[in-house]
Amino acid sequence: MAEWTNNQVILYRREDENSKLVYYFNEDNLLEKVEGSYLEDNEWITFRYDEYQWENGNPVYFESYLLSSKAGNHIRSSDESPNSIFRDLTDFSESTFKGSLKGATLKKEFSSRTLFDSMKSPYSDSPVYRILIFEAWALFSRNNPVQMITDFYSSSGAVYDSDTTGYIYEYNSLSLPVRRTTNSEQNLTRTATYNYE
Repeated sequence: MAEWTNNQVILYRREDENSKLVYYFNEDNLLEKVEGSYLEDNEWITFRYDEYQWENGNPVYFESYLLSSKAGNHIRSSDESPNSIFRDLTDFSESTFKGSLKGATLKKEFSSRTLFDSMKSPYSDSPVYRILIFEAWALFSRNNPVQMITDFYSSSGAVYDSDTTGYIYEYNSLSLPVRRTTNSEQNLTRTATYNYE
């Protein structure tokens, strides 16, 4: 279920109204923040929020903050991959964390810096997808990402690991990508093709 008020969209899970996501947009209708909360003892507890910075219609910087334990440690261990906020919403709204995180703090879990090319992204004319912009790990931006550098933070706030992913494109005569090759530091290569009608 969704509620739209001014520059905010609030999404509630239909089967569980005790959790919600709030999307905050700026005056250019670009997503600036997503905040996830669950209800416990009539109090909304924010378990995670993500913030975005934009330049020229591209999300160039992203930070994610996750609720830590009362002892100050991250809920996730350092070898777990960060989830999308939708998946975290399911985890935190279940009984697993109820009663154990009141008074805990939000700490930065990871951040990403992204560089873009000057070619038009196939997603740039799809504003409806901005709500889901990072949930599918896709960047619906004006241009195409060519490099993403992600830093992972310990509970003390120090960077303990970094990952760099590069993207190479082939373009058609309209300067739209028809093929993308993704290269990661783990020597994994993936390809994606784009078809237009």
